[in-house]
Amino acid sequence: MKTKIFTLTLALALASTSHAQKDSTDGPVVIDGKRFKVIIYDKGVDTSEKNELKFDPKEPDVVKIDKPFVPKAVITKWNVFELGLNNTLNNNNFEMPNAYANMELEGAKSVNFHWGIIQQGVNLIKGKLRFVYGLGIEYNNYRFKQNVDLVKDSKPLETVINTQHDYSKNKLVTQYITVPLMLNYKSNPKDPDNSFNISAGVQVGYLYGAHQKQKWSDGGKEKRKVKDDYNLSDYRFGYVVNFGYSGFNLYAKYYPTTMFKENRGPELNT
Repeated sequence: MKTKIFTLTLALALASTSHAQKDSTDGPVVIDGKRFKVIIYDKGVDTSEKNELKFDPKEPDVVKIDKPFVPKAVITKWNVFELGLNNTLNNNNFEMPNAYANMELEGAKSVNFHWGIIQQGVNLIKGKLRFVYGLGIEYNNYRFKQNVDLVKDSKPLETVINTQHDYSKNKLVTQYITVPLMLNYKSNPKDPDNSFNISAGVQVGYLYGAHQKQKWSDGGKEKRKVKDDYNLSDYRFGYVVNFGYSGFNLYAKYYPTTMFKENRGPELNT
């Protein structure tokens, strides 16, 4: 160990002597080794904001210096999940239009699930601000309070109350392919586990499937799934915001585009 200390001292002395012969306007001398990096500054230079030497107590003869944080140009995340609740708005209230009053929803049981298959963030400013885009699948479950049946292939959409069955579960399910486009701010990109973050932007969705699912008892458990587009809009455009700490976030989405095609169903926003 004494030999190592002597060798390091000699290297520093030689480097210092060599540096003293240089013009004072030159930058600091840098000795960049595989295991450590030594920076020699001119006398009188303020190094308070420079990286500090750190000694490993397990290896007291090894000098370690933290290198400056360099954010990655692109960060990729797989399998980002969101779980929440759906509801619909009719002129800024939660009531259905009179012609579709039998489609009233149970908001507490209308579940929204979004699977972000892949998300990428492109560095814009020091890793703190990134442009985020991705690809995902979103499932929207709209749970009905009444025993309503949506009539398949009806244009405009027709609904009837089923008097033969008492549904224990009755819901409309929609599936969208999603593309989010957002700006993300992270307060501490060097340590994401101790960072506050907020994202805001838009999400575009393409409808690729829909069905009505019903369950009831009639001397045994019965269930039915009827696939149809029910005159739902093929595309939707919405605003998205989420914020949180570390890996936990809260989110909200609002779609100003109508849920159903014009004059083909109730005028609703989700």
